[in-house]
Amino acid sequence: MVITTAHPKCQVPIDLAEYLFRRVKQVGVDSVHGVPGDFNLVSLDYVEKSGLHWVGNCYAADGYARVNGLAALATVIGVGELSAINALAGSYAEHVPVIHIVGQPSLKAQSSKLPFHHTLGNGDFDVFQRIYESVSCLVVKLDDPETAPAVIDNAILQCWRQSRPVYISLPADMVQQKVEGTPLSRPLSLSFPVNDPTLEIHAAQAFSVSLHQAKSPVLLLDRRGVHNQMYKEVLDFIQVTQLPVVSTISGRGIVDERLSQFCGVYVGDFSDPNTSAFVEASDLVVMIGLIKSDVTLGRFTWKITKERSIELSPDSMRIGFAGYSGLNLKVLLPTLSKLTGPLTKSQSLVPGWPHSTPPHPPLSNNEEQLILHDWLWPTLNHWFQEGDVIITEIGTSGLGVWLSTFPRNATFIAQYLWSSIGYTVGACQGAALAVRDSSNHRRRTILFIGDGSLQVACQELSTMMREGLAPIIFVICNNGYTIERFLHGWEAKYNDVQPWKYSQLLSAFGGHPGQYQTHQVWKQEQLNHLLDQKEFNNSNVFQFVELHMPEGDAPSSLKTMANMIVQQTSKK
Repeated sequence: MVITTAHPKCQVPIDLAEYLFRRVKQVGVDSVHGVPGDFNLVSLDYVEKSGLHWVGNCYAADGYARVNGLAALATVIGVGELSAINALAGSYAEHVPVIHIVGQPSLKAQSSKLPFHHTLGNGDFDVFQRIYESVSCLVVKLDDPETAPAVIDNAILQCWRQSRPVYISLPADMVQQKVEGTPLSRPLSLSFPVNDPTLEIHAAQAFSVSLHQAKSPVLLLDRRGVHNQMYKEVLDFIQVTQLPVVSTISGRGIVDERLSQFCGVYVGDFSDPNTSAFVEASDLVVMIGLIKSDVTLGRFTWKITKERSIELSPDSMRIGFAGYSGLNLKVLLPTLSKLTGPLTKSQSLVPGWPHSTPPHPPLSNNEEQLILHDWLWPTLNHWFQEGDVIITEIGTSGLGVWLSTFPRNATFIAQYLWSSIGYTVGACQGAALAVRDSSNHRRRTILFIGDGSLQVACQELSTMMREGLAPIIFVICNNGYTIERFLHGWEAKYNDVQPWKYSQLLSAFGGHPGQYQTHQVWKQEQLNHLLDQKEFNNSNVFQFVELHMPEGDAPSSLKTMANMIVQQTSKK
């Protein structure tokens, strides 16, 4: 039994856990992901009490945050938090803001140093917290009722501002301790601090001079902080300056790819030739929100040098070799727009780009009309709709989608840096839930995933059934791990997977007739027919498609990249 007392200074006493979850609700999170355990059960009683919806778990929290802007996750010490660390390390690497709440044994139990379950048995209850210091922008422990509200508020604020996970440990005997509830009467301000005015104007003037001196400037967009924090400011900057825009593979969906300003996706040597020629001929590339990885950088074949580039990060700016730290980009961007103004001189240099697509791409000329990757991904151009949430697994889907063109207001989710296999199943659940929680709940959530990846994390299909979510999932059935086959072991058994009866999974997970529809597609005409069906496109039920493709087929970009990796490896 936990005995609670109000702190003598409390004017509006409230249980600590209720304060925590009400703050989570106030900052726009409607659903909390997690797994219950004996050290967080009492705290979870406050989830629904605070107006929140409970659902599990970790990859899903990442997907929820990418659509909603912020997510919350609850686990328990040891077994729970370590099971979640792969997902949260990915969120940290890819700048996704997740509030991680970890239930711990009571402070009294911790001081006893006794070997409690879910621990290493050595009396060290903070060992896992220390591990999380490497994958969290802030780690805090709620061990003082007097300071807890301020600690909670600061943790949430840092999660938002830094766009990375925070770790909040909640001992069991602190859950019902009374804390000051007065701050809850005012919404937590997520605004960013103003920049030093002298530094801001100096940096903005240097930026403006550089752009006006450039003969062929181009803007390169990535996603770090942009979708969550400064989406409007970035779009305003594009509209004011009229700069030609290219995207990284992970920054797609920020701008409408059918705009005349859009010049393609830049992935170094793996880019469309017109796009790579345009970017690499530019005398000034302005990069916003860059998240660097070997995949994003086209296996390090980018040809953008420091001396002819400007890099705008959420908290700094670099112009050539000159750096400006301590600048908040969200606050800075309007000043950059105002001082720079329109730069229409570079519009005449924009290369040709397919800004519209025919209603039906022609069928490919393979004799059996099999569905091949280099036919599939351009075919989807006419099918994608405004506002779609498009999710691709890091395998053939993640590279094949480079051949597709996205519509307006699309949200793109892919994990090109962390690249955890199976991530997108949970992310799809979280994204679909965030769409349902949003004001625009008619948006479609679409997942493309290979059979090998689905088998790693298929249990999240059960959660989707339970929650009544209605994503569209395409499972590429090609008998195993395609990227790995191209890298090594084409005939090796470790690259094979056991064939499943995928269309029966939703029934096995408790889905009932009328809640979902399944489809099996082998031929191009079959897929075109399915994509044309109004019921399939605008359905309120779960659509699950087996997309059968030849085992040896892959997107041309994957083949090229795999060949480069093999050659680089053989030279070592």
